[in-house]
Amino acid sequence: MNNSVKMPESVLFTLAYILALPGFFIASVFIYNPFDIQGYYTFGLYSAQFHIVLLTAVIAVILTATRIPFHFAVKGSRIRQLHYAALAVGEIFIAACFMALYTELFKHNPGGWFQSLSHCLKFTFLTLCYPALFFHMLQVILTKEREIEEARSPHADNTLIKFYDEHKRLKLTIAAASILYVESQANYVMINYLEGDKIRQFQIRCSMKSIEASVQQHGLMRCHRSFFVNPDHIKVLRKDTDGMARAELDAGTSAFVPVSKQYYGFLSSLL
Repeated sequence: MNNSVKMPESVLFTLAYILALPGFFIASVFIYNPFDIQGYYTFGLYSAQFHIVLLTAVIAVILTATRIPFHFAVKGSRIRQLHYAALAVGEIFIAACFMALYTELFKHNPGGWFQSLSHCLKFTFLTLCYPALFFHMLQVILTKEREIEEARSPHADNTLIKFYDEHKRLKLTIAAASILYVESQANYVMINYLEGDKIRQFQIRCSMKSIEASVQQHGLMRCHRSFFVNPDHIKVLRKDTDGMARAELDAGTSAFVPVSKQYYGFLSSLL
C-alpha cells in the first residue's frame, strides 16, 4: 500500500491552502462561533471582531512562512503521509503559540501564556483540522488520479522511467531522454538529469540492482559498477594518460562519467 502523496507542482494549490485555512477560521468564528471564541476575545478597548481578524492574520502569516518554502523544497516529489500530517499539525501548533502571545498582550490570563495557549490550541485544532484534512484528501485523490492516468497511457512505459525507493514507494517519474546518468552512492542512487539546459539531481534510497532492469529497458547502459549512462548524451569517450576512460556528456564541460575497461568497447560501438 502506497502511503505517500505527490506534492503539487502548481503554486496555486499551495496558495489555496494558505488562504483556505484562515478563511475557514474567520468564517466559522463569525458564523458559528465555536467554543464561544468571540466571547473569549471580548475584552479591552477593541471588539471581538477586531481580535478575530488579527488572529486570522496570524494564521495566514504562519502558513505563508512555512508552506511557501516547503512547496519549493519538495514540489513535484513524494513525501510520506505521516510526514505531511506532521507538517500540518506543526503549522497549527505554531499558529496557536503566536495566537497565545497575542492574547497575552491584551487579556493577561491568571495562568499566563500557558493558559492562553491551552485555549488557542483548542480554537485552532478543532477548527483548522477540517480544511487541512480536506486538502490532504484532495491531494491523495489527485495523486491517485495522476498515477492511474500514467498507467493507462499507452506510451508511458516507452518514454518515462519510474523510480521507486527501497519500500517500493514511487519517488520520481521522469522522461528517459532527459536522464544523463545514474550514480550509486552507498545506500542511495543519484539521478542526474536535464531540466531545460540545467543539470538537476534527485536522490533516492535504493540499490543500483533494484533499478537495473528498468533503466536498461529504457536505454541506459552500465558503464561502471557504480554508473549507468544515457548513450544519447555521450559526446565523446576519452582516455586519460593513465588509461582511465570517461564519457564526456553533452550537458556541459563538467559532466563526465567514468567508464570501466569492460564497458568501453561496447559504448564505443554505440557512438
